[in-house]
Amino acid sequence: MPVTISKRGNRDNPDSFEQLFQLGLTYIQQLSGHIWTDYNTHDPGVTILEQVCFALTDLIYRSDFTVADYLTGPDGSIDYTLQGLAHPAEILQAIPQQSEDYRCWLMAALPELAQVSVQPGPAHDGIWQINARLYPVHQQNLNETERAAQAKAAIAAAYHQVRHLGEDLGQIRLITDTPLSLHATIDICDDIHDPNALAAMIYHQTSQWLQQDSLTTHPAELKAQLLAIADIHHMPHFELLAHGEFPEQADGDVDEDSLPAPNHTLPAHACLMIPAQPDALNLTLRQQGNTVRLDTADIRLYYQQLQDKNRPEPENDEMQTLPSGTFYDLAQYESVQQLFPRTYHLSAGHPAHYHPRQQSERHQLRSYLLLFDQLMANFCADLGQIRTLYSTQINAPHSYQTQPLTGQQFSHIGQHYPDDIRQRLRQLQDQFDNYPERKGRIFDYLLALYGESYPDTFHQQFNPYGSTRELQWRLLRHKQQFIRNIVPLTARRGLGPDLRQPHDPGGYARRLSLLLGLRTEEEDTFSRTITQYLLNVVSDDHFTASPAGQKILFRLQEPLLSQMEAVPERPDHLRLTGQQTRQIRAAVMAFSDQTIPQTLLCKGMTHHAYRILQRTQNGEYQLFLHFAGQQWLYIGRQRKKSKLIQFCHYLQQWLMRLNRESEGLYAVEHLLLRPAQTTDTTSYAHQVSIVLPGFTARHNNPRFRQQAEALIRSNSPAHLLIHVHWLSFYTFKSFEALYLEWRTHRARLCRQPDAGQPELSHVDTLAERLLQCLSQPDVAQGGLTL
Repeated sequence: MPVTISKRGNRDNPDSFEQLFQLGLTYIQQLSGHIWTDYNTHDPGVTILEQVCFALTDLIYRSDFTVADYLTGPDGSIDYTLQGLAHPAEILQAIPQQSEDYRCWLMAALPELAQVSVQPGPAHDGIWQINARLYPVHQQNLNETERAAQAKAAIAAAYHQVRHLGEDLGQIRLITDTPLSLHATIDICDDIHDPNALAAMIYHQTSQWLQQDSLTTHPAELKAQLLAIADIHHMPHFELLAHGEFPEQADGDVDEDSLPAPNHTLPAHACLMIPAQPDALNLTLRQQGNTVRLDTADIRLYYQQLQDKNRPEPENDEMQTLPSGTFYDLAQYESVQQLFPRTYHLSAGHPAHYHPRQQSERHQLRSYLLLFDQLMANFCADLGQIRTLYSTQINAPHSYQTQPLTGQQFSHIGQHYPDDIRQRLRQLQDQFDNYPERKGRIFDYLLALYGESYPDTFHQQFNPYGSTRELQWRLLRHKQQFIRNIVPLTARRGLGPDLRQPHDPGGYARRLSLLLGLRTEEEDTFSRTITQYLLNVVSDDHFTASPAGQKILFRLQEPLLSQMEAVPERPDHLRLTGQQTRQIRAAVMAFSDQTIPQTLLCKGMTHHAYRILQRTQNGEYQLFLHFAGQQWLYIGRQRKKSKLIQFCHYLQQWLMRLNRESEGLYAVEHLLLRPAQTTDTTSYAHQVSIVLPGFTARHNNPRFRQQAEALIRSNSPAHLLIHVHWLSFYTFKSFEALYLEWRTHRARLCRQPDAGQPELSHVDTLAERLLQCLSQPDVAQGGLTL
């Protein structure tokens, strides 16, 4: 590092005061060189340039803090969740895919597992087989049936948390160990402060030897290993016996060399029982010939601590430490007029000895400088709001900030500002501030941090639900949801639902729903959006032949067609109350038979499909919807034209909500639909059916279906065959009821794997009906009795 500061260093810095000043002079010469040729330092114009350049260097300094500083709040911390920044341990977590991955996952998730083996089935159809052994301390105090049920339930629960799409859990087999008891008399040193800890160490080393070396080494190796412990002096008696057996008693102490060697014939899978009650303790520790009193509860506690130490610890590297920053009040601003020499009389106060001409010149100069002040004050306000701008919040209506100067920053500011300065500044900024577009680009940047993107172009091509402005806000909400759920949507994008939870869609289905702009919650059926109003979507042919259709469908010709007036466009963000919804449901005659024709549902959202006809006989205004050809659907009537237009707008808003809230997605894995007793899974393996409603305005578009299917397949695992089904209303409603019933019973079966044969048969029956529904998706059309 040099010990001196170079005098010429600033010439190489484009943001230095010298470079900014020289650039300003260059612009002045280009713009006014023919009338202004004196650029000495005492010229007022040059002085103004100097002070503005100096103020700009302060703004440049404020723009050069670290990212962590800009994101730090007044409390000195960074809200990483609010900023859309996931913890590295969460976003970079490795989801199990291979056998070894599943083994490590289960070992880390279940402390009671001593060993586990996860292997694919012989047909490699996505069904995993698990063999597991429990630690001895977890095998005790439970009967065999209860222990096996609890262990299998825990293993199944851990597996289903990371179950991949198109995979399932086959058989879980617990390797049963032969319980052994330790019978030993051991002399220990006199300065042992906690004999229970030493006893736990003896049990721990014996247990480790049984699990790892019992089949390859002689028990004498275990005795030598225990005698190597510094606190053990002598071991007169040491045996491993089957649990419940007792050794033959010898009179007095017998030298260990004269005792027969411990039994070398041990079971292939043996475990050491850790005593839970004092009467089960067959280990005797002696100090100076006196038996030491041992506490079985303390022994088990120390033993568990030793077991936990042997388990792998989670990685603790630098990624676990999140960056921190320093909070700076970057919005604070001081007027540039404070930098001017005193001869300019710009300091605070209003000297009375100035004559009117001097006061007017001073006022004129301050007004001129206010232009610079306001721009730089707004810039400082923008810097102060970077944390909010780059957060996941979308409740702020502006991306560019304004900051009116106060009397402390600019004396007598009221003489220069109009009364409504905040509103005026906001109106000026709003001319350049398209908040949804700018915030959307920031969300694109945050998604790109995780290697993700949102298909804006796809949604812009197919937007029957509202104006372009409404679409921008809708895309903004989708991206916000994507960022807030970036971990399950990215790290878990290939996972299926947790079968123990009947309403869990899984990471794969949740990701597809968000990319397609569909509803993501699954607590209720999507068809419930329409059926809650006692309505059923029917085909146009069915409605035309119905009594309601014959009553309100008219063939209109000239001169009536030329007398019809168009309906103005619906205003954005129209609010619809529950009472207004009920009034619409009761007023539209097309709903009288509990039916809604397909055309009304799909075309009724846009004002272009409606026409208003004035009846001269009674002075009423009638509303019609173009149905097909020369057919027009009568909607309603009003005495006042304005009320009829308002009613039409509310009807459009309600129909748009019915369409959007009916759009959902289900992912059905064929492997899960196999019969419980089947061994041939060829026709089920590696296939997934994506089920969507095909009756909404957007889903009824063939081009939308084509591109949506391409989007679905591009976000699906490459080894799976994807079937996409677009169902009519009746078929979709039947499928939903059947699918949710199957998920409910399948979840009950996962939580209670020992369920009886009737439950298994019922699940198989539901699965078979689901397959039949998917193989013939649109055989049932027409009316629905509600």
